[in-house]
Amino acid sequence: MLGKRLQYFVCFIGVALSLFYEIECRPTESIDTEIIFARCGDKKTLQCLTEDGQKGCIMKNGIVESNTGKLVLESVTKNDEGLYECFITDPSIPARRYNVTLSESKNASCE
Repeated sequence: MLGKRLQYFVCFIGVALSLFYEIECRPTESIDTEIIFARCGDKKTLQCLTEDGQKGCIMKNGIVESNTGKLVLESVTKNDEGLYECFITDPSIPARRYNVTLSESKNASCE
């Protein structure tokens, strides 16, 4: 739990510094939500990078899942379902969204 809070803090500080030094937030791609269909056990990768390689934070339900610009879901379970948001410089406006959805029925074997 402390690790997640530390990652969030580091991401927040990075965003705050970029705003302080007036670094312009360049739009990435569309902020439409991309639906990612996955089956239990699949490996899925979510990217949070600008075209010039700037890394962002990926959050789910307000919790930082990755601040490296990439999140790898090694073996998708129903706990991985949900909305993931990619923030590059502005912590209130996501640059990209991913909605991870299981494409098979949820049952006890997919936990």
